[in-house]
Amino acid sequence: MELETFKQRLKNLQLSLIDFGEMTSLSYSAVSKFGKTNPIPPWVDSYLSLLEENKNLNEVKKLIIELSDKIRD
Repeated sequence: MELETFKQRLKNLQLSLIDFGEMTSLSYSAVSKFGKTNPIPPWVDSYLSLLEENKNLNEVKKLIIELSDKIRD
């Protein structure tokens, strides 16, 4: 994964490098070196994919709850 792709995916998830580091138990220093002095680890792509999928599923869940509430009213 390229550095710009990594940064864009974090932005889309509304995560900072600090947030990502905390979620993955990595230091900010380690995460900030991704794509610069250290390659981005291969697992980062699948981890971000899972976060994106979870975000999407939570949005669908919210919509279903809202529709369900409207139907009941």
